[in-house]
Amino acid sequence: MLAIISVILRHKKTVIIVTLSGLVISAVISLLIPPKFIARGAFLPTGVEKELTGGGDFFSGLGSIGETYATFARVKRNYVIEYIVRSRKMCDLISKRFDLESIYRVDGAARAHKKLSEHTGMIILNEGVLIISFEDSDPVRARDIVSAYFEFIDKLLMEFAMENAKSKRDFLEAEKARREKMIEDMDDRLARFMKERGVFEVQQQARAAYRVIAGLAARETMIEIEKTMLEMTMKETNPELERLELELDAVRARVSDLVEGDGGGELFPPLDELQNVSSEYLGMMSERIVHEFALAFVNLKLEDARIAEDSDVSVIRIIDPPVVPELRSWPKRKQIVIVGTAAAFFWICFILLLRQQIKAGRFSDTKDESGADASVPDPL
Repeated sequence: MLAIISVILRHKKTVIIVTLSGLVISAVISLLIPPKFIARGAFLPTGVEKELTGGGDFFSGLGSIGETYATFARVKRNYVIEYIVRSRKMCDLISKRFDLESIYRVDGAARAHKKLSEHTGMIILNEGVLIISFEDSDPVRARDIVSAYFEFIDKLLMEFAMENAKSKRDFLEAEKARREKMIEDMDDRLARFMKERGVFEVQQQARAAYRVIAGLAARETMIEIEKTMLEMTMKETNPELERLELELDAVRARVSDLVEGDGGGELFPPLDELQNVSSEYLGMMSERIVHEFALAFVNLKLEDARIAEDSDVSVIRIIDPPVVPELRSWPKRKQIVIVGTAAAFFWICFILLLRQQIKAGRFSDTKDESGADASVPDPL
């Protein structure tokens, strides 16, 4: 340390001149280096925004696991957008608009794409926000390129959404036709079933059948009571008893015919088959109702797909629009001057110290040689 201080004091004029020269040279270099400016902007895809507002209730019910999954889903979705930003199609759009081959003085689209990727930065936040930055020597052009990124991202995402909506519409239209055909076939089956089984309204027909049977059963009971009362006072050959006996047989035959299906005509099906008929009828009606609900859902989704296909609404929401940067990102002139001056100072000190050590070594060697010559006697 003392050696360094002594060297500096001994050659202070040289140290000052070289250090000042390093200061001037580094300052000139920092001024000659073309400045770089970084423009930034942030946006939020509307799909992620819907997930944050509409899907929050669902994920909140899952606790921390749901929150983790929602964050993961948002980030994974934004990785797709990052790939779009880095894609060849996006690079072609930016390159053609700003003529990057002339700006970067390169030949070929591939080299221009490489330069564009090197100067483009992207940050994906867990909240779903994406930040795009671009570095350029022209601050206005840096701002314009970030704005162009936003424009083309919105345009490409809208194209993807419209293509997706068109695919959905084609599928839903085919599904609608299929469901309508299924309902039509089910109506034909129901018509044939009702014609074959004599069914037109199961509930009302069953109620009517049971009312008729209940009336006949009540009439049978009344005849039996009346017959029993007459038997107490009349002989078996009494015409009135014979009339009641005939009427009772007729009522019983009528009930039997209704149960076996021979007496209902077109009013209701046979009662012994009523349960099976009802079950089969209800099964077909349930299947038809399911198809109707499915058709209503398909119609709802089909309208949404048609609206989305014809929609021309932006699919991103710009949170922080890009502006012309006022402060340069490079070069850091103060740092360059400090580093250049310090380097000049340490190099001159190192050179002077090395020079002194070399001189001291030579002087020591010369002194040793002189001492050796003095100790050898003269042979003469």
